[in-house]
Amino acid sequence: MTAKAKKPEAQVVGKDVSVYKKFKILENPGKLITYVITPIIIFIVSYYIRSDNEAQYSLNNRSIWDEAHFGKFAKYYITENLYHDVHPPLGKMMNFLFLKYVGNFPANTDYNFESGAVYPSDIDFVKIRQCQWIMNALTNVFVYFSGIALFDYIMALFLAAMYTFEIGNILLGKFILLDTILIMFTISSFMCICLLHKYRDDEKKKWMWSLFLGVNLGCVLSVKWVGLFIYLSAGCYIIYNLIDNLYLKGVTKTIKTTFMYAINLILIPVMIYTACFKIHFSILKKSGPDDGNFPLNIQLNLEENKIIDIDQTEILNDVAYYSDVTFRSNSWNPILLHSHHQVYPSGSRQRQVTGYGHLDSNNDWIFYPPRDLPEDASKILRNESIVRIMHKNLMTNLHTHDIPSAVDFENFEVAGYGNLEIGDFKDNWKIELVNEIDGDEIYPVLSTFKLKNIEMDCYLSVSGNLLPNWGFKQNEIVCKPCEKFDKSSKAKSFVENYLPSYSWAFIDRSNEWVIEYHNRTTEIDESLIKSQEFIKPEQNFLENFLLVNYKMQKTNNALVPDDDKLDPLASSPFYWPFNYKGLRLNGWGQSKRDIRYYLIYGVYQCWVGSICLVVSLLAGIYKLLNLASAYGNLKKTDTDKVTVGSFMFWLPIICYFAHYLPFIIMARVTYVHHYLPCLFFKTVIICNVLELIRNKIPNKYVDLLFVLINFAAVIVTYIFLKCFAQGMSGLSLNYKHLELLSSWNLV
Repeated sequence: MTAKAKKPEAQVVGKDVSVYKKFKILENPGKLITYVITPIIIFIVSYYIRSDNEAQYSLNNRSIWDEAHFGKFAKYYITENLYHDVHPPLGKMMNFLFLKYVGNFPANTDYNFESGAVYPSDIDFVKIRQCQWIMNALTNVFVYFSGIALFDYIMALFLAAMYTFEIGNILLGKFILLDTILIMFTISSFMCICLLHKYRDDEKKKWMWSLFLGVNLGCVLSVKWVGLFIYLSAGCYIIYNLIDNLYLKGVTKTIKTTFMYAINLILIPVMIYTACFKIHFSILKKSGPDDGNFPLNIQLNLEENKIIDIDQTEILNDVAYYSDVTFRSNSWNPILLHSHHQVYPSGSRQRQVTGYGHLDSNNDWIFYPPRDLPEDASKILRNESIVRIMHKNLMTNLHTHDIPSAVDFENFEVAGYGNLEIGDFKDNWKIELVNEIDGDEIYPVLSTFKLKNIEMDCYLSVSGNLLPNWGFKQNEIVCKPCEKFDKSSKAKSFVENYLPSYSWAFIDRSNEWVIEYHNRTTEIDESLIKSQEFIKPEQNFLENFLLVNYKMQKTNNALVPDDDKLDPLASSPFYWPFNYKGLRLNGWGQSKRDIRYYLIYGVYQCWVGSICLVVSLLAGIYKLLNLASAYGNLKKTDTDKVTVGSFMFWLPIICYFAHYLPFIIMARVTYVHHYLPCLFFKTVIICNVLELIRNKIPNKYVDLLFVLINFAAVIVTYIFLKCFAQGMSGLSLNYKHLELLSSWNLV
């Protein structure tokens, strides 16, 4: 039997064949167009649209909308000032890189990104914004590749076109915000899920795309916590994929796949999220505007901090009667003890005593001798000293009584009561030292202690709750009965014996306090004063990391609507699917030099998307009712074709509701831009429904006409409303005809 002659390789005239061997994609023109040329064209078109009418950028040289917020945080990285925010640091650090290395933002400028403020002439704000255009254009490439993984080439192009020409996406992609970065990583995560599904039978590519998915999930979580929504959506796919593996490939391969997912989708995101905070802390070395939100061990390590002078090397034990002090909680919520003129609306109706996260004169208190008890002749305070604590501005006593606290009813209310003459025995507090520095003396900054009300037998504590609007969303301060700390004391002994390095994580420190600021105002015996050398406390990164995240969660919880105030910028989540209300991003001046932007969703993408979402849900209900048909389709888990019975048909719907329902459930302030990730998933849902329709069209020319009509609808609606994103000037009445709904407040 003669061997079959090997077919000679095709020669390319005038070209080096070795180049084609090295780049195999060049041998296949179809792949070259699909995977190289088309993405480049999408990127260029997307960038051009976002830079359209660039002359208006020269006119509009003001800080637009949340540029005033996120630009300011980016500046803090340049000046190295510590700040507190509700979002993780990755997005703000990326904006910092754009400011410093692209826009040449000077560290010594007085510009603080106030809303509507004009950019200084030495700041190239257009170049900084161009970085956002690049990321937004790259996002549209990710949209395209998501379509390639789910649909054919034509439908992938249509998906990319829908998002490329979407008004809200274009507008937010123009400015120095976090939303562009958030949506980029959200869509790149979705793309990785789609490609992971496409290559689920190729072990190497499955490892690669699950790793990329883990990296993107870590990044999206490190920009905003709403990144958790795409993380949960990815989790739904992973559960489906593991069940599919178990059904098709058996237990052994499923265990291996589970191990791979645990590394790539749990460990990798955690490492990225943690690393972002490590970099964050390493950059911000100086005292900043939000020091009051951080515990003493962080503040004392900051340069130019407001507690210890730069040349101070010693701390004295001269805390005495009549000393002015501020109290910092040593708990997971390191707020300052605070009081103000407002009273509790119920309960005692006495002055509110709260915990406050910012430096303020209402944080100042004064130690006084106890009421109706003998005072220490030395006047110096030490362990087991009994004192009265009075608010410096209000001159009311720190007081508790047998009245339930406003939010945490199991503890006693703490209030400001009486004055120097009026009061009772419940004004007296005993100092119980937690850590001995040198004997039983109290040292500012160094000594940790508890304040026990000797009449009520309870400790001054942070409850962990926020007060309602009448308490300005400040932290609730309570007096917690001593028996509640007995269990904590037992846990403390166990942890200190067996896990001493992690004792900080298990001990209830809600009743522990530190004197942060101290000013002695009375003469005492100088011979009794001792000093301690001030040494900066050691930093525990894990403790600081968890504490800052706890503070972020507390601040997030406070972002709820104020029933007493009307927020004209807020928007109900129930409006979003109907494009009912837009958002004015900046001032609404009527001159030709006042460039205005109006945030609204693309009409086709939003309204057609809502219709397709309903159609998809109805199709799913019909499929469930037809159990036999549904079972027949669901068994074919290895098919790549999108049908109502396939999981990938439902994945964008899962993602949509994962990103939408939390805003309905959470009682927090909501705005139009919160819906933009949902709008992307709507575009995928539109493609799902159009694909089902196309499968029913037998004639390819009719199919092509059907697709072109939808392409045209996307382009026409963009052209009609493009000025919303590209900028409007002159009289608002000139744009009255663009108000498709009466609720759009253009005029």
